[in-house]
Amino acid sequence: MKKFTLTAQAVFLFLIAPHFQDLTPDFNGAYNGTLQEFTIVDDVSMMKGTPILDIFKRGNILRRKDAACEVDWSKIARSGARKITVDEIYGATKICEVEFYQGCLKDLSEGSPKFRDFILQFFKGAVGMDIATNAYWGDVARASDDEFSLNIFDGVMTKIKNYIALNNPDYKPTVAGAITAGTLTPAQCYAVFQTAVDAQTMVLENALGSQKYFTVDYDLAKGLWRYYQSIGENSGNINIYQNGQPSLEFDGIPVLVEPTWKAVLRKLNGGTQAHTCILTLRKNFIWATNKNFNKNLTEGKAMKVWYSEDDFHWKYLLELVAGTEIVSPKDIVILQTEIA
Repeated sequence: MKKFTLTAQAVFLFLIAPHFQDLTPDFNGAYNGTLQEFTIVDDVSMMKGTPILDIFKRGNILRRKDAACEVDWSKIARSGARKITVDEIYGATKICEVEFYQGCLKDLSEGSPKFRDFILQFFKGAVGMDIATNAYWGDVARASDDEFSLNIFDGVMTKIKNYIALNNPDYKPTVAGAITAGTLTPAQCYAVFQTAVDAQTMVLENALGSQKYFTVDYDLAKGLWRYYQSIGENSGNINIYQNGQPSLEFDGIPVLVEPTWKAVLRKLNGGTQAHTCILTLRKNFIWATNKNFNKNLTEGKAMKVWYSEDDFHWKYLLELVAGTEIVSPKDIVILQTEIA
C-alpha cells in the first residue's frame, strides 16, 4: 500500500456509511447491530446546523354561528424550531512497521503490504466501533474512558435524557419504568417488552409492526427468546436475519439487538449488568454529518495515510463531523436500568 488520501465524501462512503447500511435480502451479517436504523443526514451546515421541520396539527376549529360579524380564525398547525448540529472530530494513529515484522514475520518485511493492510482495517474497525458507541451513548460531559469512546459527541441516549428533562409534551419520550440490574429471568424479560407495548403513544400503537422496532441489549433478547422456548412458541433466532429482517419479534414488532450495548451498559453501571429497551419508529434516530467537510488536510481531503521519514512511522489521519438527533422524540418508549 502506498500513500493515499480520501475526500470527505469518500471517507463517508468507505468508513461511515457501511456501518449504517440498510438490511437487504443479501445482507451478509458483517455488522449485526442497529445503526442501519438511523436516518443519515449528510449535508448538515457546520455553522447554522440543519432545521428539523416539526409541524403539529391542531383540531377543534368548528364554531357555532352567532349574530356577531366577527370570525374566530383558528390556527390549523404550528411549528417547532429544532436543529441538527454537528461537532468536529478526528481519529489519528501512527504505527512502526519494524515493530510488527518480528520473530517469524521477519522474512515477510521486504515489500510486503500486509502490515499496512491490517492497520487500515483495524483503523476502519476502530472508527466504526467509536461511531456506534457514541451514536447511542455519547455524552460530551462524560469523563474519558480507556475501553470505550463515550464522550466525543452527544448520542441519542443523551438526547432522550434531555427531552425527558425538557418536559415538553410535544417532544417528551415515554419512560415506562425501570429494569432491574443483573441477570433477568425469561419471564422478567417478556414483561419488559409487554410493558413497552402497553405504554405506546397513539402514533406507535397505530403503526404497523414493521414500521416500528425494539432496540435492546443482547440479554433482554436472549431472555425473550428463552421465554418463547419455554412456552413452545416458534421463537426464531437471536441475531439471525431471514430475508433481510430479524427473526425475533414481539407482538409482530422486530426485536433488534445492538451488540455494543451489553458491554457499554456494564461499564456505565460499574461492572454490574444493566439493560435498555427502546420501542420506536423505524428511522427515528438521525445520524448527522457533512460528507464535504475537510479542514486541516490539504487538497480537499478528509483522510490521509502516509509514511513519515522523519520518525519512520506510517500515519493515519481522519477528520469528520458528527452528531445525532431524533425525528420524533415523543414516539419513543424507553425502559432502562438506573445506571449507578
